[in-house]
Amino acid sequence: RDFVFLLPGSEWETKRWLPEYYGIIAKWIEETGFEVFTGGSPSEKKILETLREFSRGSVQLFENTSLSDMLGIMYFSKLIIGGDTGPVHLMRILGKNVIQIFGPTPHDIFIWRENQIPLRAKGLKCSPCHHHGPRHCPMGDLACQFEVKPEEVWDKFLWFQEKFF
Repeated sequence: RDFVFLLPGSEWETKRWLPEYYGIIAKWIEETGFEVFTGGSPSEKKILETLREFSRGSVQLFENTSLSDMLGIMYFSKLIIGGDTGPVHLMRILGKNVIQIFGPTPHDIFIWRENQIPLRAKGLKCSPCHHHGPRHCPMGDLACQFEVKPEEVWDKFLWFQEKFF
């Protein structure tokens, strides 16, 4: 079956969309007939478990997978949904279908193709706040991550489904 790969982790907390939101998206995607895969480093175990819990178990989790194996799995997905992190950037560079969620960093410094969508919270004066993203939110609320809602990502998923799948 075709699958979508969710990449919720990042070494930087300020670059992580809520795992609960990924879980919601995973459940909706799974209901359309796609399988949903996710993975991450051992340090992201709690994030992956939270995602899986909110998806009601609809996500296939790749734990203890090498980065090269995970990238290989991601490469064959219909769509990658993730944050401002290296593996998602690599998939974007390779021309894959990507929805990439940005918080503290600018997205307009990258080249985007028609099959790649950057998302960020709208109307926040504080975002982007840094060229790479700070380790801690200067405002203390991470609104740039939390204000991008699952419904926005879902709308983009439906657009991809209609246009590219």
